Amino acid sequence: MIVWVNGPFGGGKTTTVRALLEARPDFSVFDTE
Repeated sequence: MIVWVNGPFGGGKTTTVRALLEARPDFSVFDTE
């Protein structure tokens, strides 16, 4: 499964992804920034 997190600067994308990784440590993150 691919989860694409998109939004404006300061919108909480990184915070959301960190919470997701805590819940699912088997997930990986590819940050294009």
